[in-house]
Amino acid sequence: MYKENRKLFTDDEYIVRMWEKEYIQDLVARFMYAWSNGERREALENCWVRKTHNRRDASWGENNGFYVGYDEVVRHFVAEYEDECKADLKAFQDARPEKGYTGADLGLGKTLLHDCTTPLLYIADDGQTARYLCYDVGMESTGKPDGSSESFFEVGLCFIELIKEGDDWRIWHLVYEHDFSMEAGKDYGSLPRILSPEDDAVFTRHHGTPTKASDVYNDLYGWEYIYWDMPAPYKTYEEEEGYGPRGKIGKKYYDRII
Repeated sequence: MYKENRKLFTDDEYIVRMWEKEYIQDLVARFMYAWSNGERREALENCWVRKTHNRRDASWGENNGFYVGYDEVVRHFVAEYEDECKADLKAFQDARPEKGYTGADLGLGKTLLHDCTTPLLYIADDGQTARYLCYDVGMESTGKPDGSSESFFEVGLCFIELIKEGDDWRIWHLVYEHDFSMEAGKDYGSLPRILSPEDDAVFTRHHGTPTKASDVYNDLYGWEYIYWDMPAPYKTYEEEEGYGPRGKIGKKYYDRII
């Protein structure tokens, strides 16, 4: 068993790893902060992988599949969101042309919050990759020209795999498993499931059309499989155990043993 063959570290190595854990937690927090602040392109440029071969293999996972390659991550995380902001802004422009919203910043009327609570983090024995799990207890709200808004509490799991580029840690693979949404001001017990594969319009708006479609996470019964994906001590990166599109993340137990 792996636990019987754990690598032994010197005191100096333990100190280095302690600081690296602090750095990784700070990196993820900065990414979440930029995400919440609408600075999505900056979040990727500052926190994600930079080397060409790592960008080629970078990925963003959603409930319905993976966006594979850095350009695809940008398409989903940045471009699709900007398109959504432009549509929201146009509604204000059309409703009140006299207000001169033409030069308004994208994101007018939108409020976002994404965080990274209760983090669990392990750095591989070889010190080249790390796996990180946190829970996002956030919210999203979009204002309307009539003064109303669509506001939801959004919660989900965030699995992150990081890789070391030189002396810097960078986000390499990220899987956002959306659990559920609660509409603000409504009785939770009477709410339907907001995001569901059966509700194509809403589901697609949040998760888009991934490069590699697959059943990554179903919020009806997904938690029973989370145990298999939680970060745990490991020696080195192995693709099928990682959080990328060729890994086992989200697979049901009987799919993992084949």
